[in-house]
Amino acid sequence: MRTCATPARPARRTAPASCGPRNPYGGRIQRGDPIVTLPGGQPSRIERIVTFDGDLDEATNGQAVTLVLADEIEAGRGAVFAHPDAPPACVDRLAARVVWLSDMALDVGRRLLMRQATGFVPCRITAVRSRLDVVRLAGDPATTLRVNEIGLVAITTDRPVIVDRYDDNRALGAFLLVDWLSNTTLAAGMVVEAIQPSANVYWQKFDVRQSERPAVQRQLPAIVWLTGPSGAGKSTVANEVERLLTQGGYHTYVLDGDNIRHGLNRDLGFSPAERSENVRRLAEVAQILADAGLVAIVAAIAPYARDRANARTIAGAIPFYEVFVDTPLELCAARDRKGLYQRARLGLLNEFTGVGAPYERPIAPDLRLDGATETPAQEAGRIIDLLIERGQIRAISQRTE
Repeated sequence: MRTCATPARPARRTAPASCGPRNPYGGRIQRGDPIVTLPGGQPSRIERIVTFDGDLDEATNGQAVTLVLADEIEAGRGAVFAHPDAPPACVDRLAARVVWLSDMALDVGRRLLMRQATGFVPCRITAVRSRLDVVRLAGDPATTLRVNEIGLVAITTDRPVIVDRYDDNRALGAFLLVDWLSNTTLAAGMVVEAIQPSANVYWQKFDVRQSERPAVQRQLPAIVWLTGPSGAGKSTVANEVERLLTQGGYHTYVLDGDNIRHGLNRDLGFSPAERSENVRRLAEVAQILADAGLVAIVAAIAPYARDRANARTIAGAIPFYEVFVDTPLELCAARDRKGLYQRARLGLLNEFTGVGAPYERPIAPDLRLDGATETPAQEAGRIIDLLIERGQIRAISQRTE
């Protein structure tokens, strides 16, 4: 049985056949187009486009039409139809730019209602990332917002909402925040990023188990920070360094950038402000581990020089070694088994380092590794040599090249 659906608002527009999935905002829908309905995710296709004056072969943005689908699917009020190759995000966490409109200051954690294109959903602002200085047009650290102030915030909703970045789709990228009891509008917002860590972040496995880490430290604490673009080999080298140090009887731990985003940093996306916060948290945890006597190894992109400098500052008196895994982007993309570079170049991943977002190469790292010519074992060996040279550890007898 077929479904006849008249959406409460214009359905998300499908791409013209000639444009492909890169352009999901082509401005028209055609009879026979494939669609997927959100949030259910059920696929179908448009069998008829019905109007009062008769059926159409296609419809453009702004027309009032009834869509007859080829299949009977759930498509009630608030449902969104999208091209299956470029659906909007359906998430419960997002980063947004908001203008605070209430005389009462923003209270992080307060229960609110988000009024968005597809309806109302309970939500909370979980963090204020920055406040905009309207004179310098730059973000400053902040913990709250007052009336008429603009800030970048993290929002968590009680159930998934269908959103797009405001720059891409104003209908699905704009929202209001409303008081739960009085229905007073507290803020107007624009989606900066729908946070989907599970879509482009993968769990990195390491060989050393907790039971294999020695309980007695015989080394000086240090932080070794491996930086480089995605696919440069940071996690592989970090894994080998940890293995060598553990075999040598030293106490160490790897903080992998992707792994941390599954837990501590799961509320962060990939905008510049969110990346800075990600690096700051990693640096704080690394400092705690090193303060406990460990050699803390961090494997994280950390694309901005200012954030890496801040990580060194957070380390304080603890020795901090910036190691640049210098691998050409072409080689990183060729090694990419996750398909992230390809998706980024197709426009399916926003703010991806090296494609849609910059990577600022270290000018004077403590150690530069050549990811194009050196093997992971050789790179790890050079890090071990650095730690020996700086007096952090003694020579390791069990070492492979």
